[in-house]
Amino acid sequence: MPTPTIDNTEPTDRPTGLRVTPESRSASGTENPPPRTVSDKQAVQWGMQLQQQGHLVQAENIYRQVLAQQPRQSDALHLLGLLMHQRGRNELALDLLRRAIDTRPTFATYRSNLGVILRAMGDKPGALRAHSAAIRLAPDSAELHSNLCVLHDDLGDTEQALRHGWLATALDPQYPEARNNLANVLGRNGRLFEAILQLQEALKVRPGYVDAWFNLGLSLERLGDFDQALKSYDKVLALAPEHLNARANRALIYLLRGDFLTGFAEYEWRASLGSFRARTIDSPLWDGQPIIGKTLLLVADLELGDAIMFSRYALLAAKVSGARLLAECDPGLRELFGCMGSVSQWLDRSAPLPAHDFHISWLSLPRLFKTTAQTIPAPHSYLRPPSSLASDFDLRIGPDLTVSRKLGVAWSAATPLPADENRSCPFSHFLQLLQVQDVIMVSLQKGPAAEDWQQIYAPTRMCDMGSRCRNFADMSAVIAQLDLVITADATIAQLAGSLGKAVWLLLPKRADWQWQLDRDDSPWYPSMRLFRQEHAGDWSGVFVRVVAALSKSIPKK
Repeated sequence: MPTPTIDNTEPTDRPTGLRVTPESRSASGTENPPPRTVSDKQAVQWGMQLQQQGHLVQAENIYRQVLAQQPRQSDALHLLGLLMHQRGRNELALDLLRRAIDTRPTFATYRSNLGVILRAMGDKPGALRAHSAAIRLAPDSAELHSNLCVLHDDLGDTEQALRHGWLATALDPQYPEARNNLANVLGRNGRLFEAILQLQEALKVRPGYVDAWFNLGLSLERLGDFDQALKSYDKVLALAPEHLNARANRALIYLLRGDFLTGFAEYEWRASLGSFRARTIDSPLWDGQPIIGKTLLLVADLELGDAIMFSRYALLAAKVSGARLLAECDPGLRELFGCMGSVSQWLDRSAPLPAHDFHISWLSLPRLFKTTAQTIPAPHSYLRPPSSLASDFDLRIGPDLTVSRKLGVAWSAATPLPADENRSCPFSHFLQLLQVQDVIMVSLQKGPAAEDWQQIYAPTRMCDMGSRCRNFADMSAVIAQLDLVITADATIAQLAGSLGKAVWLLLPKRADWQWQLDRDDSPWYPSMRLFRQEHAGDWSGVFVRVVAALSKSIPKK
């Protein structure tokens, strides 16, 4: 949040004295000293100290007493506005900040903090106007230039973000926050060595700067220097043991390297991250011991691809626990997962929970069962298309396609996120597969990218089956008819692997932990072959190898 600031210049409209009483009782329950008479400047200073120490009730009481006698006391308006922002009452915070600005329109800090609150509320254009007004009043402020660096980065204006970032560091080379913010922009634009240099300079000024250590770990990780990245994350945790993102990132590095025992144990910290758990579950956590005659709930806190990957643990959980299993999953997976006899009932993730005795997350099962690359359960295939779909005419690949070699293709996540951009591959590259004789392509693509191939042209040796699939059970029935699946890193890859179908997975230079480092196979899916970018962003080189491999050999039914 914005830092409480009081201008030392003395406004002319301050009263000579004010009786201030923070609360009727102190935190210990004893009576406070009798009220004392202080100037409003002293009272506000006292309130700010309490606010910085986290005593918000006492600080608010002081500010309101000041404003009751002096409604235009600008520092009280400003600080009370920041306090309301701390409490999440942003509309009231905006009103107070604007009243403070009306009282002292030339004080840049008020406008800057108004911009901070507007940004927190999602009004980035309004925040930009506030910060721009502030910088016009204080053009030599490193802090204000650093704020504009962050805001322009939010707005995608990299040129202006870098301009203000460099200005901030030039105006105050000893201002570590400015170097950290500049490093964030540099790192996001691939200038990792420059970002690392800025972070190292920030840490020279403030060796205990947790954010800089964390961002240094991120930059080193993106460069592939995992040893040094781990050291940076270790430093973060030495300074802030509860830093959940550092623990999660460190866990992912161990998993990426194939150290599953360490990685899954460390990844248990994810449960503390609010984004992983949508609701509280009151039942005891299962510890892996037999609970014969009881009911065990498997909790879904993972994405679709991971859900397919970890569903393999259902049979092992049923065998070890001896319990009746209930399991959560995404609605699109229920029909597919229903074929697993080890689970008595599949539940939608948002449905009310039925009675049960114990629970555990799907993602905790690898740690609980001490999974290594050699002990992954059900590695070959563990899912199958529902038998009821075998006669579904809509899911049959057309009889007019007499070519015996059918390639299922997908080039993007069905619901891509910004972080997925480097995993998606332009469809135009897939047209090279048609250089191979007697091959047809079957589109398995779902979501916004499904029309990409039609925007180029509709090849006669390509058909669309993705649009016919209502859910993953339907998709599994289509995949079962194929000879090979060639896909970017999307859920289709894990679905095909779970069915034991031959699948060629196209990976970016920096791939997710499931695919580890440098290997061209996967211990999770023996039917999978990995094709990695040799240089970041270079899909052309990947397809040269894919077409060559396809020309030599293609799996037969």
